[in-house]
Amino acid sequence: MASIGHVAVGMLAGRLHGARNGKDLMATMSAYAGLSLLPDLDIVPLAFGVHDKGLCGHRGISHTWLFAALVSAVAYFLFRKGRNPIRVTVLTFLTVASHGLLDASTTDSRGIHLLWPLFDERIVMPLRPIPVAPSGIAFLSWRGIQVSLVETLYFLPVMLLALWKAPLRSFLKSRYPTLARVQVFIVCTAFCLVSGQILLMHSELVARTWDPKGYDARNGPTPQGPARPH
Repeated sequence: MASIGHVAVGMLAGRLHGARNGKDLMATMSAYAGLSLLPDLDIVPLAFGVHDKGLCGHRGISHTWLFAALVSAVAYFLFRKGRNPIRVTVLTFLTVASHGLLDASTTDSRGIHLLWPLFDERIVMPLRPIPVAPSGIAFLSWRGIQVSLVETLYFLPVMLLALWKAPLRSFLKSRYPTLARVQVFIVCTAFCLVSGQILLMHSELVARTWDPKGYDARNGPTPQGPARPH
């Protein structure tokens, strides 16, 4: 992914966490946005020669829900004397855990060990609407720009919901503002996803369901299958 989707999820988690004033809210949203990118630190060892394979490679152990649970446990320990440590713990887990889930929803995904060590199989989603972003300096190419624009379209409702200042009660005149917020979010998300698929109908970035041929659940795409993303 181009990380725009990950950051959007982190921003929304920060907004759900809340803060006493606007300055604290921006700091909280930034902190959760950073947490949303934490699993991708597994690319650092690759720069020092570690092989990009298995749990030690990219999209390995740091993308598992076990890792998310460990990070949330650390968050609870650090903020256990704060105002709402349970809220911090839950939002931290959901933010970090969402990273692997979103990566498993990318085209030509190598699959994610989401449930390791309970299950060693790599998991991919049946529908993968998120295009794979090129890595390194290649991200600055036209392909990288395309992927960023697609992700921005897909996650626009999440970002708007995170940044929405005015309460929905005043906007929709609803007796149930929380329900109205959820309804608007679902409608906007569906609109953006459908619009993106229509616009990308003839593009290589278009979503498709996973073809099990050429895919090994333990090691990812085989040489005959789709190319493995980096």
